[in-house]
Amino acid sequence: PSLAEPMQTGDGLLVRLRPTDDSLTLPKVIALAAAAERFGNGIIEITARGNLQLRGLSATSVPMLEQAIGDAEITIAEGLAIELPPLAGIDPDEIADPRPIASELREALRARQLPLKLAPKLSVVIDSGGRFGLGAVVADIRLQAVSTVEGAAWVLLLGGTAAKGSIVGTFAGDAVVPALVT
Repeated sequence: PSLAEPMQTGDGLLVRLRPTDDSLTLPKVIALAAAAERFGNGIIEITARGNLQLRGLSATSVPMLEQAIGDAEITIAEGLAIELPPLAGIDPDEIADPRPIASELREALRARQLPLKLAPKLSVVIDSGGRFGLGAVVADIRLQAVSTVEGAAWVLLLGGTAAKGSIVGTFAGDAVVPALVT
C-alpha cells in the first residue's frame, strides 16, 4: 500500500511510506505525526522493513495527507526497497559505507532501456557490518561487507539471512552494482 494505492483495512485505509533519505529530522517527524492525527487515526507504525505505516485514512483524507507530506518536504521513495543499516555511513564499526552502492543500484535500474520487472516485495539488503547489522533480516538479495587484504569487498547472497543465504560470489569496486543487477 502506498499513497497512490492505499489498502483497505478494518480501520480505514492504510498507506506505507519509505522516506528517501532513510532518516527523518525531528521537524519532519513532528509534521508527519500531526498529519497522521489530522488525516488518519494518529497511529504511525514502523514495519519490519523499516517503512512507516499510517492507518485510519479515508479516500478524501489520503490526498490531504500527501499534500502535508509534500509541505513538510518529506520525499517518499518509490520502486525497489533497499534496506541499509540504521547508522549507514556514520557507524565507526562498519566495514564500508553502503549508501553509494544503494544510490548506484537505484540509478542503474532507472537507466535500463528495458526496465526489470521486479516482484513487489523484492527485498534487497546492503549490510555494512556495523553495530546494527542486518544479518538476521531475511532478504531476497543481500550484499554483506567483508574486509579483505585489498580493502572492503561485498559478498552477494541470495535468499534468507546472512547465515543461510546462498553465496553467489564476492565483488569489489565497479563490479558490485552490475553483479546486483544481474
